[in-house]
Amino acid sequence: MQTTTTGEIVIVPRNFKLLEELEASEKGVTDGTITFGLAVPDDTFLTTWNASIMGPPQTPYDNRFYSLVVVCTDDYPTVPPLIKFVTKVNLPCVNQRDGTVIESKLAATKNWNRQMGIHEVLKGIVAEMKVTANRKLAQPRENEEFN
Repeated sequence: MQTTTTGEIVIVPRNFKLLEELEASEKGVTDGTITFGLAVPDDTFLTTWNASIMGPPQTPYDNRFYSLVVVCTDDYPTVPPLIKFVTKVNLPCVNQRDGTVIESKLAATKNWNRQMGIHEVLKGIVAEMKVTANRKLAQPRENEEFN
């Protein structure tokens, strides 16, 4: 949703929003600790994405590389993307059986709005890794994956 100079509200279509996000990710607008792009380069529906997070320094996640799958459903960006960790991680917002991010336990998805995007959700996960209580959680062996 965007507002014009005359105050009109314009709802940006799903694919336009996702194309903007793809372009931003390809240009490397992040600090390099978060990356994401299409899982299949010729996916015209821009549905399935691969993402990665480098664990934040001075945390149990430090120097660990986490792979994730991001799915933007037909309802995106009205609803947040579905996020699933491939690499095992122990966080309260991650289902420990399958690696799915629990929307109600992650601030970025719980407080979702159309102005947000994939990058904001991934930043929200990094923020969870930095939370003091989460720094005390035992972590799985490095490079272990969910089934």
